[in-house]
Amino acid sequence: MFRRFSQQTQSGPRPAQQPSSSAPARGGGPGFPAGASPSASSSRRSVPAPSSTSSQHVAAPPDLSALSLGDTPLAPAPPYEAVPPLSSSSSAQAKPFAHVPAPAPAAAPARGPAGRAPPARRSSIEDRLAPLGKYDLVLVVDDSPSMVDHWKHVGEALMGVVEKCTKYDKDGIDVVFLNNDDRRLDHVVDPRVVERTFREVEPFGSTPTGMVLDEVLRDYVERVEDAKSTRERVKPMLVLVLTDGRADDPDMVKDIIVEMAQRLDEVRAPPYQLGLQFIQIGDDPDARAFLQELDDDLKPQLGVRDMVDCTPYAGEITPDFLLKAALGSVNKALDG
Repeated sequence: MFRRFSQQTQSGPRPAQQPSSSAPARGGGPGFPAGASPSASSSRRSVPAPSSTSSQHVAAPPDLSALSLGDTPLAPAPPYEAVPPLSSSSSAQAKPFAHVPAPAPAAAPARGPAGRAPPARRSSIEDRLAPLGKYDLVLVVDDSPSMVDHWKHVGEALMGVVEKCTKYDKDGIDVVFLNNDDRRLDHVVDPRVVERTFREVEPFGSTPTGMVLDEVLRDYVERVEDAKSTRERVKPMLVLVLTDGRADDPDMVKDIIVEMAQRLDEVRAPPYQLGLQFIQIGDDPDARAFLQELDDDLKPQLGVRDMVDCTPYAGEITPDFLLKAALGSVNKALDG
């Protein structure tokens, strides 16, 4: 049971008022004049501010240190604070937390004319050369006398091919000449090797394309056939033939291509196992007609797999020109 004790205080000759035990009058309350209602934002009782005319007669706040709950004394109440009245012209009308800036809205991503995000941009042709890394690349170079005018440009183009292809195939590329067979280059990864070789090799002889292709293709197809029994995987091969004229042995070129295609069909090699890309250097009409025949007639006439593609001369010989031709052959093989 609560027991309340009051302590009388004296201020001057007039005795202090005794705190009333009755309920406060309605409409007022401690700290507020009669008829006024306390602020809704404050639930703490406050003591009326002393008047300048009657400060010596205002009773002091009661001493709550003597309050107790049973035998346990209560903790002293916190000091009273005066609550200032609200005013329509006060800063209470200001927006709270005005000093905190509102977060900026996130910027919307750029959109195209139809409201779609712009597509990713390819930086260069090298972004599309990754499939070449799955092939062994062999370049058969025509070094007959008619190639003299193109010799320097072919060498520079091959240097660029070596530099770019080694980013995808660490094995390097092979370079085979039609006449200078003793200057064959295997697994070249340094463009300077190509530069030195083209300075030392001089075009001469004829255009024995069929004989050189027989040597290159026959050795590879035999490896594919041997791997069937052991179930080993032979890396696909892409052969680029750079020539400016009609072969001296055109029938042999056709025969070797047909034979290798049939043997690959017999062992059920995938269509991308072997690819041939003939690239014309120069604008000789006889050379163009011969290469076009290889590209268009072998499959429909003999019913063998289509593993031959031809690229006509584009006016200049550059690394990108050769690599685009090689990539076109790869895509054709992958498409079946």
